[in-house]
Amino acid sequence: MAINEFHRLVLDGKYFFYTHALTEAKKDGVTPEDVVHAILTGEVIEEYLIVSES
Repeated sequence: MAINEFHRLVLDGKYFFYTHALTEAKKDGVTPEDVVHAILTGEVIEEYLIVSES
């Protein structure tokens, strides 16, 4: 999935956080708003090619 697709989903409110993810993020001082901000303003620093084994 391309980063612009992630942006669109977030802007449309089509995302959720698992309870466990929220709990662990809170321990690190990271809020859901921090995650949304990072997705919308962050920079891709490395891309990986997904290779499926058939």
